[in-house]
Amino acid sequence: LLSFIEKNFRTLPFAERWLIGVVPKQSYNSAFRELLSSKSLVSYPIFVEVSRKVVAQAEHTVLIKKNSCEVLTE
Repeated sequence: LLSFIEKNFRTLPFAERWLIGVVPKQSYNSAFRELLSSKSLVSYPIFVEVSRKVVAQAEHTVLIKKNSCEVLTE
């Protein structure tokens, strides 16, 4: 599980749900808890707006040219 996380996310944040299916379902919860308790992973709270709605964020790498721009990460 940790090698998958390191390979696919490096130091970027990720959602736990993105790991479903990486390891067998019966060992997933214990593997994830072990990574957290050993401090191999750091858990952060979900951001919530004042209106109590979950914050969503999406990012792209953009190349800005003289007369246009190009999204490189789609």
